[in-house]
Amino acid sequence: MDPRFSLRFESGDRAGEVVPIEGQGFTIGRRPGHALQILDNSVSGRHAEIIVDEHGALLRDLGSTNGTRLGGERVIEARLVNGARIHFGNVELVFLDAAAGGFQAGPAGSAAASNAAGPSAASFHKSCFSSSDACEKVSRTPGRSAKDCIMPTD
Repeated sequence: MDPRFSLRFESGDRAGEVVPIEGQGFTIGRRPGHALQILDNSVSGRHAEIIVDEHGALLRDLGSTNGTRLGGERVIEARLVNGARIHFGNVELVFLDAAAGGFQAGPAGSAAASNAAGPSAASFHKSCFSSSDACEKVSRTPGRSAKDCIMPTD
């Protein structure tokens, strides 16, 4: 059975490569031993992790030097949505969720990337708030649903 979640490199030597997110704790870093090793000096040795649970996938920065950005905003912890653009240091990847249609983003800045699913999922990260009322507003936005809202975790 194919994994539900994956990451697709959008920049660097690995652009276009798709990496399945397998297991519940998927670590990312420059050092060997991580589920995803990224050999780029902007990526910390122990950079971030993606935790798969009953609610989907949770991205967590592990105290990286150059940060983890989601839709251009630096994050410590956030829920991922299909098509979300993630930067580990200077390396850009797109999060793919097969259950949500497996959004196929093209290279950064391409028509496929910006228009394939209407407004990008990343553009809705700024619409995410800490209350369920705000998430209901996002879910009433045409073309969006509650799954597009990222709720901070405790």
